[in-house]
Amino acid sequence: MDRSGKIRESEQDIAYMMALLKRGVDDATIKGRVQSERTDWHNHKGETRAEHYLAETLKKAKAFVGSSGYTVDIFDQEKKLSSKPCCGKYPFRQGP
Repeated sequence: MDRSGKIRESEQDIAYMMALLKRGVDDATIKGRVQSERTDWHNHKGETRAEHYLAETLKKAKAFVGSSGYTVDIFDQEKKLSSKPCCGKYPFRQGP
């Protein structure tokens, strides 16, 4: 949110696209999800402008994700828990 309380949808869009890219979701699905979930298209009125916005935002998201090297395999069902303490604690350990 900005200072006036307005949601920064462009920031949400790129973050959402990055999360989906990291999980291996294809471009068309990513664009479709953002297009269906975004509530304010005031600055991107019209099909051509909206498509241009989605393409450019996806390009930027790919650049960020590509430089990080971090991915998530959503089809890998094995739980991966860290056994190394972080700051003296086990953040993924459950129970007493």
